[in-house]
This record gives sequence, structure tokens and C-alpha cells, in this order.
Amino acid sequence: MKEKYDYYQPGRGFLGEVKERQLYVLRETNPPAMFLELGNIQNDKDRQRFIKPSNRQAVAEWVAEGMIEDFKMSK
Repeated sequence: MKEKYDYYQPGRGFLGEVKERQLYVLRETNPPAMFLELGNIQNDKDRQRFIKPSNRQAVAEWVAEGMIEDFKMSK
């Protein structure tokens, strides 16, 4: 994700992180689940980015690629 973001958003910097959260909906869900926070809809810049379908598609692809890569590494 960081590499893709840096390529398409040069100079902005990627501040994302991965961490465990003890959210009820995740802790009590079966099968295992994950929660992704991709932006703050109350932030005008984030909202404008998510309005554009091509931006949503790009982020979805980046997340999917990262999950696939992580799964392959865990084998």
C-alpha cells in the first residue's frame, strides 16, 4: 500500500499503520474479520478522494494485493 500511495501521491507521505484492535464486532465475528479505516469522511479532502470511483477502485485493489501478499508470506 505504501509503495502504491507514494507512487500515485508523491510527496504526501503515507502514515498508515496496522494494529490489533479489540472491537466487539471483530472479536465476536465468526469467521475472522478485519476492519479497515481508509479515511475520515468528515475530512473534506478524504471525502473528495472517495467520491471518485477510480480512487475507490485503486484503494480496493491495493488492499487486495496487500492481503494476498500477506497470505502468501504466512504459508
